Amino acid sequence: VWQKSKSVCFADIDPLNLHVDIYYHDILVNEMSAQIFQRPKFSLLRLEQLAFLALALLFFFPVVFQGRVIAPLDILAHLIRPWSDGAGGFGVHNAMVYDAISQYLPYDWTICRSLKEDGFIGWNPYVYGGFAMAENTMQCPGDWHHLLYRWLDFWTAWDLGIVLQFAVAGFGMIAMLKGEKITPIAALFGAVGYAFYSQHTTWIYHRWVLGTSCWFPWMVWAVRRARRKGRWFDPASMAFTALSLRGGSLQTCLYVALVCLALFAGEWWDWFVVRKGKKDGGQESATPLRCSREERPRHRICRLVGFWCALVVGASLLAADVLIDTIPACLAGSRQLADATFVRCLKRIPHFATLLVPSAFGSPQTMDLGKAFGADLFETKFIGVSTIVLAGFAFFKKKAPLVPKICIALVLFVTLTPLVKWFYFRSTVVFALGCAWLAAWAFDNLENVISDKGWKWIARVGAGIVATWTAVGIAVAVAAPKILPRVHGVIEKSIRADKESRRDWLLARADDFVAQFPPWTVHNAIPILLAACGLFAVWKSSRQDCNPKRKKLFATIVILCTFGELFVWSRTWITFSGKPNTDGTLFPVPEWAFGLREEMSDGGFLWIEDREGDFDYMQINAPLGIDIPCLQGYETIKPETLSEPDDKSFDTESFAKRGVSHVLVRPGAVVPNGLSAWTEVVNDDKLHLFRNPAFRSRFVAILESGKEWPLQPKNHTMNSLTFDLPSGVKTMTLAQTWHRNWTAELLHDGIVVEPAVSKNALNGMTVEIPGDIQESGSLTLRFR
Repeated sequence: VWQKSKSVCFADIDPLNLHVDIYYHDILVNEMSAQIFQRPKFSLLRLEQLAFLALALLFFFPVVFQGRVIAPLDILAHLIRPWSDGAGGFGVHNAMVYDAISQYLPYDWTICRSLKEDGFIGWNPYVYGGFAMAENTMQCPGDWHHLLYRWLDFWTAWDLGIVLQFAVAGFGMIAMLKGEKITPIAALFGAVGYAFYSQHTTWIYHRWVLGTSCWFPWMVWAVRRARRKGRWFDPASMAFTALSLRGGSLQTCLYVALVCLALFAGEWWDWFVVRKGKKDGGQESATPLRCSREERPRHRICRLVGFWCALVVGASLLAADVLIDTIPACLAGSRQLADATFVRCLKRIPHFATLLVPSAFGSPQTMDLGKAFGADLFETKFIGVSTIVLAGFAFFKKKAPLVPKICIALVLFVTLTPLVKWFYFRSTVVFALGCAWLAAWAFDNLENVISDKGWKWIARVGAGIVATWTAVGIAVAVAAPKILPRVHGVIEKSIRADKESRRDWLLARADDFVAQFPPWTVHNAIPILLAACGLFAVWKSSRQDCNPKRKKLFATIVILCTFGELFVWSRTWITFSGKPNTDGTLFPVPEWAFGLREEMSDGGFLWIEDREGDFDYMQINAPLGIDIPCLQGYETIKPETLSEPDDKSFDTESFAKRGVSHVLVRPGAVVPNGLSAWTEVVNDDKLHLFRNPAFRSRFVAILESGKEWPLQPKNHTMNSLTFDLPSGVKTMTLAQTWHRNWTAELLHDGIVVEPAVSKNALNGMTVEIPGDIQESGSLTLRFR
């Protein structure tokens, strides 16, 4: 009872939607009451957004509440020697993400140092004799998460960037689905399935899959919003498309093209049809009819084509600084892709069963059954059982939105044809976008999507899958003594020479697979139970006799079960390690590393002899983590580098000209004959190190007399080197990869001169000093 106006207010409050309907018994409403009841409109986060935020914090609980880091550092401690001494065994949670240690953590570490020291992403002096980081498309040089390194320490920025990318994907999905007139709770259901999709989890350390796909929902939201308003120019659409292009590799740009193609095709189809009838509950209830050629709105075609032309041009311009650097480098240094034939593609069809039973194909801790179909665990496609079931039924409904159907169809076409050679199986993130969208729409229209007969089929198929899995599990458990010797034989034949040290571990993984395969194990039983509960809750909420309150309860159960499935599965993939206690390095620096750094304090390059002979010894790029520069390296897109010396003869002069001061041989391995002229400095169970007696410096000044004068930089950062030149210097050579962006400045008697920087025969750098300068000066080289 409102005493002042003598009127009564009846408030119908919906706590899930934060929506308040107020009915006034009296018309006496003053300005104060209007202000009071408008306050809920200004809430920053609605309940579905708060719910997703809570689920995201739970997903990353070890990071948010325990101070751990999202990094597989156990690989360093248990697999990579000499960090690992072998005493702890192969206690690795997920060894399949080896690239996190050898590539992606070192990538971001060098980017972090470059940003903090010089303010931009520039030069990596530790790998391949130096290369331009902005040219390596695999390290996402244009992604926004690198900005975090400007203000935060490395591990905080690394973790926060990953968490925020998941948040961007989830909140974007909620915004997009609500823009499509889907209820908030159904939008939350779609956001959970898409944000925590398996391909986002398996590639969590690589950054470039989620870095691109997290912007897909925002891109769809902006484009659909602009087209509904009839715009032909929309800055928001350009910005989100550009963020998606900048967020990943050149390959993921193809996934952006798939999404754009689906949006374009969906609207293109719309001008072929006319929808009649009134809207019922926000959904169009009439069947589309074809219109005649005379009735087609031609101005819509012009707007459509104009909009997409403007979008492509605008987004490309906003991402041009990244594409200009990465495209030429990719074309020049990309590896040959494996051929994909129709037969090989069709062999992978059984692996689509991971949409329902991903754990049946193994885990990173066990053998990979997917290889029997020409696939592997990295190709797992899991979005939650309830999500894929609802999306599957909605796909065949005429009233379901068209764009997500096109997304699904495009990915299936690409995956089952040789086009997969270029798109790769990670393109299923577009498939997940379509499935999450369709599932959310179906969740809002359950009565019209799945009939009673359909639910019976779901129950039969689900029971059949579990029964078949149980029967096979019993057979495997009974026949294990006969099966395992044969499996061991196949594994031993397939072990490469460089992975011979992993023999016992690989055999143990086969044993673990057989032990964990039956569905009654905890690893499999929990997801099966969650899937059954989720589908049961979906069925109950679809019943006509289900009241609104019970529907909300069952909807909550569906969301929690879907999240639980993805959460349990993700825990077999993501490794949360303790934050390493390091002082200015990426990886811990044990005693042997201190000795190696002291031995190499003269600034030369390390050369690892027969680096492929043992996969687990001093993994290439790993020395970067302890500040040891190498002339070798491993990159997916190999940059132009210094020419490699002949490691057959180990000629000291040839290695010295390329800046190699030390050669590392695996302890216990046969020493090449060419190293007899080198000086052995360390020989123990950790290192077998040889020093080059001909090496004096990577930087040499050549005087007018022809004498060579070795130099050391007095100041240096990731992108600059400063030297004090002696009198009478004519040229200076640097054993560092040449790049067009290196410039030189010579300070002499207060006058700045810019000497020319050119490429020499070894692909290193040569600086020509002007002939009129005879006195000493200060030479600074900068990479811009």
